[in-house]
Amino acid sequence: METDSGCRYVRRAQAGQAPSIGPLRSPDEPAWPVMEEFMAEHGLVANGPHHEIYLSALDDPAPRTVLRQPVRPA
Repeated sequence: METDSGCRYVRRAQAGQAPSIGPLRSPDEPAWPVMEEFMAEHGLVANGPHHEIYLSALDDPAPRTVLRQPVRPA
């Protein structure tokens, strides 16, 4: 399963993940609402703490990150 937003279910890891560009702690960060909507549409719920995989330097003004949320069926 994958959406145009880049969210997808990673079966092997049992996680949902989404790409993100920009500060993660920003209230305008759009990836989490997209991830939550994706999980709800596919009958998934969070199953543990999320992970942030940094693809660029932490001091980059627009860091590239993959957000990964462990999930399980609802």
